[in-house]
Amino acid sequence: KVVALSVITNMASGMDNQPLSHERTIENAKKGMRDLKKLLVNFLESLSTN
Repeated sequence: KVVALSVITNMASGMDNQPLSHERTIENAKKGMRDLKKLLVNFLESLSTN
């Protein structure tokens, strides 16, 4: 079995009404990391209970 995860940190140029910036990408990466951590912890806990 294989599990793959990814976090999208910015929209491609022209796909969003806000300009691209490194700061925004870092901010989105931090938000994504928090969500990914929760997802991964819950996933691993579910493996240990099944």
